[in-house]
Amino acid sequence: MGSIADGGWPGLMAANHELVLNGRRMLVDALGIPEPAPPSMIGSIATVPLPAGPGHPPGAFATDPLQDHLWSDHRIEVPILAWSGAPHRQVRISAQCYNQPADYAALAAALVAWHTPD
Repeated sequence: MGSIADGGWPGLMAANHELVLNGRRMLVDALGIPEPAPPSMIGSIATVPLPAGPGHPPGAFATDPLQDHLWSDHRIEVPILAWSGAPHRQVRISAQCYNQPADYAALAAALVAWHTPD
């Protein structure tokens, strides 16, 4: 993969870092929450706490209903992680050269729809 990126592996890593920061910014802006960590602590994966929403996070070995919904209704595959403290759920996004900003925008819209009552 380093051979297809401008700047080789360092260029790819820098591009992935910027992409995940932009994706995280889209999510926190859409959800109206602060960024949970400074950009200097992020590589190409970022975790975002989710506001309380419908359903309850399952136990440690079950898939979260939100994760199932994102896949079945939006074809978005992203881990939703249970957390013992409030807000009880987190989404973990990652970036790679095949991801586009539109992918994170679609996730943000799906999360807002899930958390907004009808």
